[in-house]
Formats: sequence, C-alpha cells, structure tokens
Amino acid sequence: MAERVAVIGAGAWGTAFSTLLARQGYIVSLWCHEEEVARDIAREHVNFKYLPDCILNKNIIPTCSLREALDGCRFIFEVVPVKFIRSVLEHAKEYATPEQVWVVLSKGIEQKTLKLPPDIIDEVFGFDVKKVTISGPNFAKDLIKEAYTATTVASSDCDLAREVGTMLSCDFFCPYLSLDPIGVHIGGAIKNVLALTIGIARGAGHPDNTIAFLLTRGMHEIGILSKHFGGKQETIYG
Repeated sequence: MAERVAVIGAGAWGTAFSTLLARQGYIVSLWCHEEEVARDIAREHVNFKYLPDCILNKNIIPTCSLREALDGCRFIFEVVPVKFIRSVLEHAKEYATPEQVWVVLSKGIEQKTLKLPPDIIDEVFGFDVKKVTISGPNFAKDLIKEAYTATTVASSDCDLAREVGTMLSCDFFCPYLSLDPIGVHIGGAIKNVLALTIGIARGAGHPDNTIAFLLTRGMHEIGILSKHFGGKQETIYG
C-alpha cells in the first residue's frame, strides 16, 4: 500500500509540490484553507483558484481538516505563507508528534519576531521537531510541466535530508543536499528582494554593468545576512 504524506497549504506551490509527491507514488493528503479549493480538487481534480491549468493526480486527496491531513503521516510538507504559518501551526499543534518529520517549504521571515519558519514550528509545538528545509529557484508552473528543476534539501540531520531527497528525486527534479538549513532559509527569503531590485533596474533602462553590479553585490550581502543569522555565507551561492 502506498505511503501517505501530508501537504499543508493548497496554494500554487503546495499544489504543484503535491503533484510531484503523487507522481512519486505517494498518497497526498492536501490540506486546503478554503473549502471551495478542496471541493474543486475533489470533484474536478483542478485547483481553479491557484493552479487552474493543471489536471491533478488522483492520488491527491483534499481536506479542510488538519486532523485528517496529519493522521498517520510521518512526513508533513508545510507550504503556508509565513504571515499565516503561526496561526495554522497553532491549530495543528494537537496533532503534532515527535515522530513526524516537518518538511518546510515556506519562504520568508516572520515580520514581528524575525524568526525563520523552523524556529516558529519548534516554538509553537513546544518540542524539538524533526525538520528538513526545501528551497530554491523553483516555480509552480514549471514544476507542473515537469521542467528540469533543481532545489536544495537542507537539514542538520544528514540522514534525514538524504531520505527526503531520495523521496523527491526523479528524472526532472534534482535535489541537492545541504547541512545549512539557516543559510537556505535566508537565501529563499531574501532572493526576491534582489530579484525585484534587478527588475526595477531593468525597467528603468539600466545596462548590463549595473545589473551585474546589483547581482554580484546583492548575493554578497545576502551571504552576510546568512552569516548573521547563524548560517554559512557560501550556502547562498548554491
């Protein structure tokens, strides 16, 4: 019988990542915040609100119940926007166990506390959760199309990172392992600031010299932030 895994968050990225897991042979319990999203996926196998152009694998089972989503699952893939992650985790708290592995795909830093998602998980649950971080230059629409994609799978537990990487690895999806989850989170959180800056510069008509300057120094500064938070500067270049 196929193993069940949970995906918490049915936005574009959570839905796309569910298709990868389903393709790998897992039964995916996809927790949806919105009832209409769960209803559409159950009836039509389409997430019309967030990913309307994709027919979803029938191994993706939607639910609006965190209890149902987490029940019996060892691996929990958390894909909630950071500004909502604490409130969702508060509701999931009573179903969390030390045996679960929480795979964190949220990108960002909590605005009021400056905490990273793994720190929020430990704080809300009140115990040291087994955690793996996934982050990289990944887009939902490309993953759905099975475009060649690389990502970083990071954990302080090398065996756990390797296990999750093996779960996801296929002919179009290539996980690279890291022992620096902090650096990976910082890179995932701050890269969009750099991307927006470069986009603004392009729109303003600045030439390649200026773009190269922004990219090179921007990466360097993200590395400094990584080091400040306790990560490694060199992680950012991966």
